[in-house]
Amino acid sequence: MRDLAREAGVYRVHLARVFRKIEKRTPGEYQQRLQVRAACELLHDPEWSLVVIAAECGFADQSHFTRVFRKLTGTTPAQFRRILAPHAARA
Repeated sequence: MRDLAREAGVYRVHLARVFRKIEKRTPGEYQQRLQVRAACELLHDPEWSLVVIAAECGFADQSHFTRVFRKLTGTTPAQFRRILAPHAARA
């Protein structure tokens, strides 16, 4: 946020307030949604381990990845991958 605010020439607090008003979520919540969306794409490939996906998508560790993923999707990354497995076999 600091870098974005500097680029925009506004205070960080102002940018966060405007962002929240427009997006109806905090910048952090928005970022987590983007991270989970990217992780969902990677979960289609069984060659990628959950640890590697967590790191690739910017989570602190697999535990953090699982907590955020469950909070936003209602399921764990492993459960999500199992749901995808029958569909991946047809692709």
